[in-house]
Amino acid sequence: MTERFSSRLLPTCLALLVAMAACASAAPLKRRGEAGRYSGYMDLATRAVNLTRIREHAEALLSLGNRELAASYVSQCLARLGLRVWRQSYTVPVPQDENSTLEILSPVRRAVRVYALPPNAAETCSCDVQGELVYVGRGELSDLRSASVAGKVVLMDLDSGYNWLLAASLGARAVLFVERPGARAEEYASKYLADAPLRFPRALVKLEEARRLISLLKRGRVLVRLRLRVRWVMANLTNVLAVIPGERGGEALLIAASYDSRVPLPALAVDERSAASTAALLELAKLLARGRPLRTVFIAALSGSALGMAGARALAESLIRAYGPLGSARDQLKVALILDLPPAPAGALLLAQGGFYGDFGWERAPVRSGLESLLTYLTSVGEYRQADGLYVVCGR
Repeated sequence: MTERFSSRLLPTCLALLVAMAACASAAPLKRRGEAGRYSGYMDLATRAVNLTRIREHAEALLSLGNRELAASYVSQCLARLGLRVWRQSYTVPVPQDENSTLEILSPVRRAVRVYALPPNAAETCSCDVQGELVYVGRGELSDLRSASVAGKVVLMDLDSGYNWLLAASLGARAVLFVERPGARAEEYASKYLADAPLRFPRALVKLEEARRLISLLKRGRVLVRLRLRVRWVMANLTNVLAVIPGERGGEALLIAASYDSRVPLPALAVDERSAASTAALLELAKLLARGRPLRTVFIAALSGSALGMAGARALAESLIRAYGPLGSARDQLKVALILDLPPAPAGALLLAQGGFYGDFGWERAPVRSGLESLLTYLTSVGEYRQADGLYVVCGR
């Protein structure tokens, strides 16, 4: 985690910098040619952002692996800053993975924790099946045929698209996917059917366990028993919110991040992306609480990312209906900034929308000119060291 997280320090700093520029501005953001307008923000970001603390937050969140514990951790961190903290709860149906396992029957006997994939439509695909284990790489048709997958449990690479459907059509009993660190949510999205209740068990195996299984397969025949235990439950999920009062009234902004995983694995509620984004959010809250911003700032740690953005929709509903502390300030809210730090090294990218509800006219956004001016400045400073993949700003 530590080595991979270090590669995210550039996007972390830049994301924080963008947010701080909007927070500290006394007037609506406008285009200005002089770089001096932003140099103070850059100095603050490189001098005051504690990268070690961000990493520690991320590792702590990853170690919890549970939405409820993650929400409590975020609440406690914000409360220690002396902020007013509250929770917004909502109920949503979720698939619950109840300790699914893969038992190796031969040539050795031991149990491996596996992680059920999301249901196909309403079909949870719970199962208790036995069979020979075969590894088919990316699951191309030629590999599936040569492995004679009928009646067998198939081990397949994650970056295999919808090839698991080929395995199912050829009579495989189940498919186990090999974890790939840094995989995008889109890769997981191809491993289940949102609209078809196909009863076909699928689960994820952690990379190290998968390597052990492949090593066993190289020595001979491996027999396994797969038990997937998944059921639908009505779960109470929580958004954690806090407010940092500004020196001047009349304008406010929202800074948010998702603290649970966008990867739709019922048993893995926190992943590296959500942990890094939430850690950056907590560090930004600490900086803003230390020196009172000119605008009031609402901090939001959102849940339900893989459940149709349930937490973000609950938050939007509170704004529309004007209830709760945030809803009462909806007329003052001018900008919402969402921190989303990728699992692989990347630069800063400014997006005016996500893809959930369709397109947004960025050219019509009232803050476009100011934020584009800021990003132009960001690209003009610092030095990228290609040898070690680090971006150095102000000596850091």
